[in-house]
Amino acid sequence: MKNAELEDPDVTKWEEGYQEEIHAMILIADDNYDTVQNHKQLLVKELNGFF
Repeated sequence: MKNAELEDPDVTKWEEGYQEEIHAMILIADDNYDTVQNHKQLLVKELNGFF
């Protein structure tokens, strides 16, 4: 998010824990494989271009 155009203050003014690169993981779980796949596809569409 450091390069996002959000009108945020300079990175040096962020809290220390947020000044470095942040990694994340999204876990999708369900008893039904098709439900997981559908949610995955929706998330991929939503996040496409965000990264």
